[in-house]
Amino acid sequence: MLAAQEVTEPEEIARSARVIRDQADRMTRIVRQLLDFARHRAASVRRRTSPSSRGTRSASLKPLAAKRRVGVRCIEPEQAVVARIDPIRSSRR
Repeated sequence: MLAAQEVTEPEEIARSARVIRDQADRMTRIVRQLLDFARHRAASVRRRTSPSSRGTRSASLKPLAAKRRVGVRCIEPEQAVVARIDPIRSSRR
């Protein structure tokens, strides 16, 4: 849309550019994680932690989702949920 000059409002152009940058950064992180996973065959170190902190990252997609008419909700469970995860592999952004 930007390349075709379909968007002309400066605020919309700036917002779209931020979304593009954020998603490009996200793709870079995913590729790096895949490369790290392929290179490192060492056993991961898993620790007990709450996965809800990981889920709240999805909330940052609300503006993009709303534009596509998709709802995003983060619901905290009534009881604490604990999982054993590798904090290094799960915390890269």
